[in-house]
Amino acid sequence: MRLRPGTVRVLTGFLTLACAFSLIKSFTVRPVSVRAASPEAALISLHQATARDWFSLPGIGIVIAERIIAKKKVNQGFYRIEDLLQVKGIGRRKLERLRPWIDLKNKED
Repeated sequence: MRLRPGTVRVLTGFLTLACAFSLIKSFTVRPVSVRAASPEAALISLHQATARDWFSLPGIGIVIAERIIAKKKVNQGFYRIEDLLQVKGIGRRKLERLRPWIDLKNKED
């Protein structure tokens, strides 16, 4: 079976794109997980934590971390841990899982 020259060019083009995509994907920088193993290792302040601090907690992705910071600005801070329930994506179960990681001291003045 003999292939037409146009078919060979198309197949070569697809093969080239596949190889290029594979190379690009292998050089893509992926974020390194900064999640801590225990609450003692990464206790964060409810009042002073940054989005990066929130993201370091298990079960909190970058989107929820940014929502927490946005809600904190709108409410002019959090006064108790239950205030996190106002953040979309945080329910009672997630709040209970986060409780050991959150320090209620060090209120901003």
